[in-house]
Amino acid sequence: MTFTQFPHSLAFLKNKKSSISEKTFFPPPSTPASRGLMTPGSMTPGTMTPGTMTPGTMTPGTMTPGSSDMGKQIQTTLPYPVANSNNVSITDAIGKERQPRPGLGGYLLSEIDTSWTDITLIICGFISGLVDGLSFNYWKSFSDMQTGNLIWAALAVGGKPNDPEGLWIKALIAVAAFLVGSVCFIQGSRILGPRRRINLIFAFLLQTLLLMGAAIMAERHAISSIPNQNPTIWLQNVAIAFLAFQAAGQILASKWLGYPEIPTVALTALMCDLLLDDKLFQWPLGANPKRNRKFGFIIVLTVGSMTAGGIAKERGLACGLWLAMAMKGALTVAFFFWKEKPPVKEAGLA
Repeated sequence: MTFTQFPHSLAFLKNKKSSISEKTFFPPPSTPASRGLMTPGSMTPGTMTPGTMTPGTMTPGTMTPGSSDMGKQIQTTLPYPVANSNNVSITDAIGKERQPRPGLGGYLLSEIDTSWTDITLIICGFISGLVDGLSFNYWKSFSDMQTGNLIWAALAVGGKPNDPEGLWIKALIAVAAFLVGSVCFIQGSRILGPRRRINLIFAFLLQTLLLMGAAIMAERHAISSIPNQNPTIWLQNVAIAFLAFQAAGQILASKWLGYPEIPTVALTALMCDLLLDDKLFQWPLGANPKRNRKFGFIIVLTVGSMTAGGIAKERGLACGLWLAMAMKGALTVAFFFWKEKPPVKEAGLA
């Protein structure tokens, strides 16, 4: 290197040193893009989807002021709450809605599983045969089957049969009580929900109490325990009204539980439906459950009426009514402990 070139070398080194110092101690101002952050201007359609985001990649603290609107949109698409925010995911909200109501109130308001509830209706068929057998044997009136009562009343209009005891009055009382009971049970089911536990418990508890009232009157000899004695005494009319009122509840129970083939009272239409079944002789027995229920109901209603005759002969009216009350009470307790209806799983939310 010559002496004349030395000043130029010193100037070059000086300029190089000053540029290094400026870059070291005075770095250029950073921008959102230089820090790796995304701004509305740098985002294009299709560059960010909920599936491409991972937890922790974007929080409110790392978003620039100009991207607040975009941040709100991104937060609503996340399937989980964003850190340090009050957002709640859709799946969490749905999960909270699906949680059962806590406590006894929620248990009573739950719907029951209707599987095997046809057994309770068949038991009601036995009770119908028992109560109607007792009622007709002692008072010449039906409590459950209102067809016979209407025939009694219609014959009285024509002056036949000769009825000095005024039995048609009891027939009309039974029909009126049945209609009033139907209205009450229907309105109650609409308020409470037909298949909710509380509705079934309330309906069968009321039936139990009405049977108990009639049984107490018979036990205390407030009504005659001897057939055809004092048939128009007003307390007997009260007992008939109690029995007819409660019959409406068990008939409606077959509608609530979804088993209209078990009416729990009438047999005429049921026998016709049974013979109309083109699978009447289908085998095995489990292949036609509706046929089995109809057969079972016919059998238990007949057995209930036979039981009424035996009890009336051997034990008396009160014993038969106590038996009917105990069976209705057992059904009330059964509905309290009956299995709850399983929750329905929505598609896509396993």
